[in-house]
Amino acid sequence: MRKKIIMGAAAIVFFLAVAEISLAGPLIDPQINKLNPAVMETMKKIICEKRQGKIEERKAKFEERKTKHMEAYNNLQNRLEKLSDKLSAKGYDTTELDEDIAVLEEKINQFETDFAAAYEKMKEAKNYMCENHTSVENKNEIKATRDLIKKVRQDSVEIRNYYKNTIRLDIWAIKKQTPSQ
Repeated sequence: MRKKIIMGAAAIVFFLAVAEISLAGPLIDPQINKLNPAVMETMKKIICEKRQGKIEERKAKFEERKTKHMEAYNNLQNRLEKLSDKLSAKGYDTTELDEDIAVLEEKINQFETDFAAAYEKMKEAKNYMCENHTSVENKNEIKATRDLIKKVRQDSVEIRNYYKNTIRLDIWAIKKQTPSQ
């Protein structure tokens, strides 16, 4: 079913492109025996719109993921702070947990900073696609955007691993303590 939809969409795009190209004139200009400049401009316009649409979709998904991540990270940080306050009120030593929370906050801020940089780069890439740049420049721009997105994903993994490998172990260590009260 999915293949049929994709093939149908591709066929529609192809026929629209052919119709728009045919309105621009013959594909090869017989006087100079080269591709018709009007046809080339029309093709560039179609490709540009298609690329911009894809970038816009990815940008929207990326923004949605950021919202989900930030909600989860802020919720985690708030829960850990409440746990630390609760345990320290009962007489447990929570200095390591408090230090972990401070490091976690730094990691969350780094994630947010890297995300903002990647999002801005996506905006630039969208505008960059349709200007008169070479395909090499376009590829370099997209590669730079992808590298920033990888950095954001890496930050997310670091936060998750920090929680699993450090914070949870410190909470278990607190659980083994006897309260001082």
